[in-house]
Amino acid sequence: MNFFFLTSIKSLIFLPEPIFILKLVTDNYCIRYPDKYQKFLMMKKTFFHIKEVEKSCSEDKMKAQEYESLNAVTSNKTNNSQFPIVGIGCSAGGLEALESFFMNMPKNNGMAFVVIQHLNPNYISLMPELLQRITPMKVFQASDNLKVTPDCIYVIPPNKCLSILNESLYLIDLINLQRLQLPIDVFFRSLAADRLEKSIGIILSGAGSDGSLGVKAIKEKKGIVLVQTPDTARFTGMPGNAAAAVIPDILAPVEKLPAMLIEFLNFVPKVKLDSECDDNTKLVHN
Repeated sequence: MNFFFLTSIKSLIFLPEPIFILKLVTDNYCIRYPDKYQKFLMMKKTFFHIKEVEKSCSEDKMKAQEYESLNAVTSNKTNNSQFPIVGIGCSAGGLEALESFFMNMPKNNGMAFVVIQHLNPNYISLMPELLQRITPMKVFQASDNLKVTPDCIYVIPPNKCLSILNESLYLIDLINLQRLQLPIDVFFRSLAADRLEKSIGIILSGAGSDGSLGVKAIKEKKGIVLVQTPDTARFTGMPGNAAAAVIPDILAPVEKLPAMLIEFLNFVPKVKLDSECDDNTKLVHN
């Protein structure tokens, strides 16, 4: 870098070339022309002020772009989070019904399925492996804090109950194994609370009445309920009690439920909750 030698009354200063261009006035010049020197200082101050403003505007623009990008990502996540989550409850004779159901369900259906079956707590469940043989969808055994994704199946592990919150599954330990356990009701209720009108519950073959309270909770949130016709189920208890508890949106043989569910989701009108209607009414009045 070239350096220029400036001589003044008070000192000798070595300055790089760019600074020399700006430093046009020496101490001698200041003494001889004080008015011009003051004008020069004002111009210099204005110049650096403009630079600071430009820098600030540039930073604000970058922050605005980052904010817009963040909003776009959040919006995409919100849109993607609207995929249907389907709870399927079954008990005795449930494996046969599940195989028939998933054999007729297309791979890229855009739904996540959570299977709640009554299992013997003293045995390791082979349900994930058995279902994986007959479906191209990925099958997992549910674990704690597991995020569900579309086109996948999640199976409850033995000796556990399942709940869902914000699309994540949570395991619940069974405290008293001597008492009657209702894991289908537990999951369906949490599904209704989490997904509201987008909750979907399906009752297949099984003995007893587990799931009846769960389908009520789903219908109260304006969700969708499907029930296998009792006369086609190996065990009619659960389908019969569910159909008696609520009016199912779809009541059909298990092999027809997948196609009817997809068709129903494609044509069902969007239903607004009472709370949403109240909020819109308030906005109109205001």
